[in-house]
Amino acid sequence: MFRSDAHKILRKLRKERGWSQEEVGKALGRSAGWVSNKERSTRGISAEDLGMFADLYEVDPAVFFVSPYSASEIGKTISEALQKYNLSEAQLADELDMDYFRLANALLGEVELTPAELQTIGNYLNITEPPFLHSAEHIIQKILDLATKLGLQAKKINMLRNFLENEVKKLNDNQKSYNPHSTKTRIETKYTQR
Repeated sequence: MFRSDAHKILRKLRKERGWSQEEVGKALGRSAGWVSNKERSTRGISAEDLGMFADLYEVDPAVFFVSPYSASEIGKTISEALQKYNLSEAQLADELDMDYFRLANALLGEVELTPAELQTIGNYLNITEPPFLHSAEHIIQKILDLATKLGLQAKKINMLRNFLENEVKKLNDNQKSYNPHSTKTRIETKYTQR
């Protein structure tokens, strides 16, 4: 099921890139009016349309769909993680440069967070369960699809798959032993990223 604000997301993605409706329409083989209609209302938007926009804007198509997890379940999981790390909603919003009111409403189950927001929050609060994890399998599949399009042989594609899956496993294992919320780690991270 599409998000009720999918049309707003389309507009936001286009504006973030500084593109006009004419440019987007031309890139999709459609008219500017067609793009305008899709950005004004979710009525008439198909999964195929959203797939075309996702490809053009280079975003995960999941951004346009309702999560199979309820907003209240997600809000509860985030609230529990905040308690675990003794953080407030305001501190989390500040640390992640998120809109405080959007986050507060999400914790109440009144606003649905995007997959990117869920991933960011999940990474920060060390939440290692769906929907907070961005599907590594999805990313791996995109890479393998690209390798196939580029003409890589099946044997090499399988080698690439094995390599990527092992790297993801290593990252997951390292993340389990890493606590991003210890004072020392948070301070070191802030100052080494500057």
